[in-house]
Amino acid sequence: MYAHSCPTSYTKALEVIKKLHKDQAQEMKTYKLKMENLQTLKDAAYKEHVAELSELIKLAFVLKCKDKEIEFLMESKNLQIFCEDEEFLSSAFSSN
Repeated sequence: MYAHSCPTSYTKALEVIKKLHKDQAQEMKTYKLKMENLQTLKDAAYKEHVAELSELIKLAFVLKCKDKEIEFLMESKNLQIFCEDEEFLSSAFSSN
């Protein structure tokens, strides 16, 4: 039987594959952490905007603001209402 201590090209290839797999696993962990952090930031921003919009709606109701005044207030707070929400609000608060 032939034995020597030099790594064969097969052994070297296995080592390279193991290192690549280890590097890839680490990259996936890093990517997962980044995604979790982004989700946390997104959730915090959403909660903040919901709170701001809620306060704005209360203020507009108390002051009996008109549409243009509400639009101005929303723009000043960098807020927006999506089309489907606007349609819902229009129907809910119509003056029929």
